[in-house]
Amino acid sequence: MVSTQFKLKEEFEIRNIISVNYLELARVFSLKGEMHDFWEFYYVDKGEVKVRIDGEIYNLMQRQMILCRPNEFHNILANNSSSNIIMIAFECKSEAMDYLDKKVYCLDKYEINLIAEIFKRSFRGSATLFLSSNQICFSDLNGITDTFFGCEQYIKINLELLLLILVNRKNKYSATELSSPSKDRNEDNKVESIIEYMRNNIKSNLVLEDICRFSNLGKTYLESIFKRKTGMGVIEYFKKLKISQAKLMIRNENYNLSEISDLLDFSSISCFTRYFKQIEQMTPSEYAKSVKARIN
Repeated sequence: MVSTQFKLKEEFEIRNIISVNYLELARVFSLKGEMHDFWEFYYVDKGEVKVRIDGEIYNLMQRQMILCRPNEFHNILANNSSSNIIMIAFECKSEAMDYLDKKVYCLDKYEINLIAEIFKRSFRGSATLFLSSNQICFSDLNGITDTFFGCEQYIKINLELLLLILVNRKNKYSATELSSPSKDRNEDNKVESIIEYMRNNIKSNLVLEDICRFSNLGKTYLESIFKRKTGMGVIEYFKKLKISQAKLMIRNENYNLSEISDLLDFSSISCFTRYFKQIEQMTPSEYAKSVKARIN
């Protein structure tokens, strides 16, 4: 019996990862811009930014991303708002990259998770904190290096999969619809709606009962699916969102620490400080001093 062999076609082939960075941007900053011979994309995790590519300006909101092609001059511009972005630079010679050039994509949960996995597993992962005009401070992220077997291929596959999904958005069905069972999709949507509810009530003191009422789920089931989908408990996740918001407010410098504690509805400044230190390994005042020190 003669077996027929089919050579599999690769639409995207990522040859090298140049850098994987998480950037915390102050409300006011200025960069000269750059031009290089590899692809780079920006994904907005929080806040909003402007990206200028060859003179054209693109406004990016939270959950949006854009790709910059090789040898295009580009830079990031302040939009009067503190923001966090993920920046990944890589080499890819595939013709299909032309389809993705200078398009703004609003990512869904599955696509965001692909970026998170790339960053989490990246042996080159690092954090870059832009604090003010022409001042850049680089700091390593501890604990994200994960050299498990096939780590580099895992990063490559996740990035290639993200690119394939974005190209295939022109098709009737997305990759997530084809691959996700109905139950998983329902749970993903439920958790996503709960997180959106938390964001909308970030200045409230939500308790588990409030979230149960909103989601129409019992405490046990709610905690179970939330832990499975996010790796955290419900209230733990909500507190982390609050601290993330507090960091943005500190960098914006519109309120003092006591006012931030009140605006985010912590029971006291000491409670705010305790949660902040648990998550960031420094107190709010230490974080504020580190920001001011680099600005000055």
